[in-house]
Amino acid sequence: MQPSHPSDIESRIQAAAERAEALPALPPEDIEAYRQVYRAIRAAPLPEMPADFARSMEQMTRDHAEQAMPEIWITRVAMFTVLAGIAASIPALGGVAAAFAGTAQALPWSTALAAALALAVAAMVDRVAGRSE
Repeated sequence: MQPSHPSDIESRIQAAAERAEALPALPPEDIEAYRQVYRAIRAAPLPEMPADFARSMEQMTRDHAEQAMPEIWITRVAMFTVLAGIAASIPALGGVAAAFAGTAQALPWSTALAAALALAVAAMVDRVAGRSE
């Protein structure tokens, strides 16, 4: 089972370094060097937060909506254009659907079953491939 968090991996590496006999391929001085670095990192004090940290963060994000106004309008225009295109294509889609319905009536049942089976296999392969990642 793989660790799910980088700190879990770090803990496993540290435990392995502390059990130097479990790692015969590493020289003891390399293990000791890793231990010293790890101890130094753990012992290092966290830096103090600046006194005006909250105020500076608020100041940087205060006019966020005003700065994003061009992007907001570009998105609105693009969405309106897409919706207008969809609305304009509905009459043409009606003719395509009618032509497909006429073709589908002449389609043999074995071909329709093969197409449905192919779609089911593709969905199953996609689901299995998604789990293995």
